[in-house]
Amino acid sequence: MFNYIIPGAGFLDIGACKKKFLPALTNYNTFVLKGVIHMNQSAGHDDSLQQLTDKLWEFAGQIRELESSADKALEEGYDLKKHEELLKRKASLLASLPDQVEFLVEALPEQVGEKAEQQLHTFARNASNALNVGSVFYMRQLLYPDDHQKGQDNDLEKFIRSLSD
Repeated sequence: MFNYIIPGAGFLDIGACKKKFLPALTNYNTFVLKGVIHMNQSAGHDDSLQQLTDKLWEFAGQIRELESSADKALEEGYDLKKHEELLKRKASLLASLPDQVEFLVEALPEQVGEKAEQQLHTFARNASNALNVGSVFYMRQLLYPDDHQKGQDNDLEKFIRSLSD
C-alpha cells in the first residue's frame, strides 16, 4: 500500500481510505481526495472484474458442494431432512449473492456492472421464490435449465465465464 502526503493532514494510507470511503472509485485511474490528485496504481476495471469473478467462483464451489452433499444425503441414507436443509442453504446462499458482492459490482464499468447486477438479482429472486414456496425440487433445480446435462456448467458458472468474454 502506498502512503501519500496531504498538506496539513500528514500521511494518508490511500488503500484504507479508498476501502472505507471510496469503494466505487477503486477502479478509476485517477481520483481526487481533499484536493490532491492521486494516480491509482491498480489495473483498474480488470482488477475489479477479476475480484468479482474470483468471489463468484468461490460461491459456485460452495453451491456445488452443497448440492453434492444433498445428493449423498439422499443416496446413502435417504435422509430427507438433511437433504432439504442443504438445499435450503444453497438457496439462501444464492438469495444473498447480490448483497455479498455488491461492492465488487459497483466498482465495474457501468455496462458490465448493470449486466452483473441484473443477473445476480435474477438468481437471488429465483432462490427467494424457492425458499418461499418451500419446494425442495425447486431449490435443487435452481441454476439448471430443463435441458441441462450432467457435467455441464450451471447457469451461475456460465454467467461467471460470460463476464470474462
